Amino acid sequence: MSEQLDNCGCCEPAPEPSPIYNRPGLPALSYRLGTYATFLRRMANKLARYPLPDGDHAGDRPLADLATRALDDPSIALLDAAAVVADVLTFYQERIANEGFLRTATERRSVLEMARAIGYELNPGVAATAYLTFTVEDAKGAPGKSNVPMGTQVMSIPPQGQLPQIFETAAAITARKEWNGIRLQAGNPQALSTSSQQVYLSGTSTNLQSGDYVLLVTETGSGDQAVARVQKVEPDQDAGFTHVTFDPSPSFPSIASPATTLGVVDISQKIPLNKANVRSWILEKWWYDKDLNAFLTWNEWDTAELYVTLIELHNQNNGSKGKLFAFRASAGFFGNNAPAYKSLPPTDALKPNFGQPWDSGWQIWLNQQAGDTSTFHEATADAYLDRTFSGVVQDSWCVIKATNGNQRIYRLASVIDKSIAAFAMSGKVTGLKFKKPDGSSLTNTEKSSAAFSVRETTAYLKSEELKLSQLPNPDDLTPGSNVVLNGLVLGLTVGQPVTLSGDRTDMPGVSGKEILTIKTIRHSNGITQLTLVAGWKYTYKRSSVTINANTVKATNGETVKETLGSGNGASIHQSFTLKKPPLTYTSASTPSGGENSLELRVDSVLWDEASSLYGLTPRDEKFTVRIEDGGPANILFGDGVSGARLPTGEYNVTAVYRSGTGLSGQVDAGLLTLLKTRPLGVRGVTNPLAASGAADPEKMEDARTNAPLTVRTLDRIVSLQDYEDFARTFSGIGKAQSVALWNGEHHLVHLTIAGADGKPVDPASDLYRNLVTAMNAVRDPAQMVRVDQFDSLLFNIKANLVIDSRYIAAIVMSHAEATLKEAFAFAKRAFGQPVTAAEVATILQGVDGVVAVDLDALHLTGTTEVLNQVLATDIAHVDNGDIHRAQLLLINTLGIKLLEVKP
Repeated sequence: MSEQLDNCGCCEPAPEPSPIYNRPGLPALSYRLGTYATFLRRMANKLARYPLPDGDHAGDRPLADLATRALDDPSIALLDAAAVVADVLTFYQERIANEGFLRTATERRSVLEMARAIGYELNPGVAATAYLTFTVEDAKGAPGKSNVPMGTQVMSIPPQGQLPQIFETAAAITARKEWNGIRLQAGNPQALSTSSQQVYLSGTSTNLQSGDYVLLVTETGSGDQAVARVQKVEPDQDAGFTHVTFDPSPSFPSIASPATTLGVVDISQKIPLNKANVRSWILEKWWYDKDLNAFLTWNEWDTAELYVTLIELHNQNNGSKGKLFAFRASAGFFGNNAPAYKSLPPTDALKPNFGQPWDSGWQIWLNQQAGDTSTFHEATADAYLDRTFSGVVQDSWCVIKATNGNQRIYRLASVIDKSIAAFAMSGKVTGLKFKKPDGSSLTNTEKSSAAFSVRETTAYLKSEELKLSQLPNPDDLTPGSNVVLNGLVLGLTVGQPVTLSGDRTDMPGVSGKEILTIKTIRHSNGITQLTLVAGWKYTYKRSSVTINANTVKATNGETVKETLGSGNGASIHQSFTLKKPPLTYTSASTPSGGENSLELRVDSVLWDEASSLYGLTPRDEKFTVRIEDGGPANILFGDGVSGARLPTGEYNVTAVYRSGTGLSGQVDAGLLTLLKTRPLGVRGVTNPLAASGAADPEKMEDARTNAPLTVRTLDRIVSLQDYEDFARTFSGIGKAQSVALWNGEHHLVHLTIAGADGKPVDPASDLYRNLVTAMNAVRDPAQMVRVDQFDSLLFNIKANLVIDSRYIAAIVMSHAEATLKEAFAFAKRAFGQPVTAAEVATILQGVDGVVAVDLDALHLTGTTEVLNQVLATDIAHVDNGDIHRAQLLLINTLGIKLLEVKP
C-alpha cells in the first residue's frame, strides 16, 4: 500500500523576498515583504539550516531533527503566531505606504492632508443660488409696498424623499405692488397726419360705416386738419381695436416720435404739479432716470398724484398724437330744396337782384333778403341749415363740402334755432356761426373767398371724438431689444434684477421665464424704457410679457448665531468647532470660486480670515478655517508669533455663519414658497427658475486631479492648460476644456465649461460671472478668451445578451444596465469623446453573467435606429469663421434596450 503524501507544499522551499518594484501609473503600490503563508514557510524552512551562534556548541543545528510542521506543535505554533504578526504589520505597512501618495491613497483624510502640504484645501462645496420674486398685497387698504430685509428666510416644499431647503435673501429690497406684474406697451402710439390713410381706433363699437366722413386733427386744438372718407371698417374683437382705412388705398400710419427735448431740472423756481405741467415736463420731454428723480424731489411732486394725472392724460389717446372725429349727422343748407328759379311766376318781388340766378349761384353766406351781394347774414349766424338739428353744440367741428370738391373745416362759435323765410319758402332751421380751427373769427373777406352754392353744399355735423388705440406691434420681444413699459415706472435702479415671463414664440405653447438685469432706464413721453442684459435666451409674444421687479437674489443656507467659547491668552493655536455643519460657502470671484459666510468676533471686534497662519505677524487678528473630513469646520487661531493669540475672556468668541451647502439646495422652480418670516405687506413668494450653481464638497477622486493643478497655476493663468486647470478647480465647475482657435481674424482661447451637476452653466448665473471675473484678474488681458457652454448629445443602445444559466437573468440585466449608465455618465466622459460599438460591447461583456453580446443598434437619440460603429463628437472648433461649441456625448438613460436571448 502506497503511502498517502501530503501535497500542502510545506516541504517546498519558501521563495526569498524579491526587490519591490512598482511601475509608474499603478492604482496601488505593492509594498509587502510577504504574507502569512510565505512568512510561515520561510521560518519553518530555516529551522534546520541555522546553526547556533558562537559558543561551545557553535555550528550545531539542534532544530534539524524537528520534523513536524503541525500547527499544534508548540514550536510551529510560535512560528505561526510570528507569521500572523508579520502579516498584519506588512498589510498595514502597505496601506500606510499607499496613503502617502496622492494617486494611491484610499482615505479622504489622506488626500486632504497631502493637499494641505502643498497649500491646497479640499473644496468645501458651494451653496445654490436662486432668485426670489415677491408679490406685494394690492388689496384695497393694503400699504402697497413692503420692506424685505436682507436675510429673509424662504423654505422650499420638498418633493418626496427630499428635505426642505432654506434660502436667505442676499440683499434688502423695497417691494411695490405696481411692480408685481408690469406689462409692456402693447403697441406704438400713432401720429396722425393730414396724409394718413388708415388709423386704429380703440374698441370695436365705433359705429363707423363705409362712406362716412371723419376729421383728422394732427394736434389738439389748432393743429392741421384733414377730411377723410371711410373705405373699410374692420373690428378686431380679440385685439380690442378697429382698423379703419380711407380712400385711396391705405399706407401704414406713422408712429409717434418720442420726445426729443431732454428734461433738465430747473432750480430757479418750484413747478407745481398739475395737468399742464405734467404734459409739458413729462409727456413732452425725455429724461434720464436719475434726472427725473431729482426733478420730482426738488419740486416735491407726489408720485401717487403724478401717476393718477399721467393715467388720465394717457387714457385720452394712449400717448398717440392727434385726434379723430366722426361726424354723426349731415345736412343741406336752407334753400337747397327751393323750387327752381325758372319755374316761379314772373313776379318782380321774387326776382333776386344779384346779377345771377340764385338757384345755381346763391352762396350759403349771403342774406337773400338784403337785395345785394355785399350783405351777409346777421351776426347771430353765418349760415342756416335746411332744418333743425339736436346735438350740434358749440366748439364742435363742422366740415362744409361742395360737390366740386371744395371744402372748409371750421369749429362752431355758436348754434341757434330760428325761423326764416326766403326762396318762396319758410321754416325753422338751425343757424351756425363758424370760427377758424384756432378759435379766431371769420372775416367777410374769408367768407367771400369760400364760395359754396346752396344747392351743391353739404354740412357734416355732430362731431364725436373716437379714441385712438396704439398701433399693434406685430414684432416679438427678442433678446437685446428695448423694453417699453406701459407707463411711467419710478424707483427702478440700474443693476436691479427683474423677472421677465411670457409666452415663447420660438416654442409655441411653452411659457418662458428669465432673470434679467436692468442696464439703462429712460423715460420718454411719460413712458419708461428699459435696456435689459444678462440672460436673454428666448423670444416672446409681446402682449404676453410681464415683468416682476420685486426680484432679489437668495442663497441656500440658514443663519446661525453661536458662542464658540472663551479665549485664553496663555494658550497657543486655540481652536473651536462650529456646531452646525456644513459651513455655507457662496459663489465668489476668488481663485477657489467660493467664500464662506463666517463672521467671527472676539470681544465684539471683528477678526478677519486668512488662508494660512504662515506669514502673519503677532499683531494680526486673524484666523484660519479648516474643513475637516466629514464636514465640521474648525476655527484655528495664532500662537503669538504667526498670528495673534486670543485674548483672555469669558465666552468672548462668537460667530455668525450660515449652515447649508451642496447640490441638495438646487431646488426646482416654484418650490421656494414658504416664508419663515413674512414681511409686512408681502402676499407671497416663489422662485421663477430652479436654483443653480451649487457643488458638493470635493470628492476624493476629484481632489487627486485638482490638488496638483493649483501648484501648476499658482493662482495665475499663462499657458493654455492654465485656463483649463484654473476653471477645473473653481467651485461649481465640473468639467473644463481649453483649446486654441483661429477665427480668421484673431487667435483666441476657447474654454468650455460644465457645472458640477453636469448641466450647462448659464451665462447669466453668478457662477459664470464669478468665474470670468476671477480669470480676468489673473490672466493676460491682451489674450482674447471666450468662455462657452457645451452642446449635450444623447445616444441610445439596443443589445441582445446571452446570460449564463447559472445566474439570475433579471439581476444580470439590471447590473448590465447600471454598468452602462455608470460608464457613460457625466463623470466618466470628456468633451469631444466619441462612443464606439466596440466600447459598448466590451463594457457589456465585462458584466458578470454575460456570456455573449449582440449589439443591434447604437445611434444618437432622435435619429434612425441603426448600428453605428462610431458616434463621433467634436471639441470646440471653427468652421467657416463661426465658432462651434464642444459636444458632450452621454447615454440616454431611457434609451437602453437590453434583451435576453437563448444561445
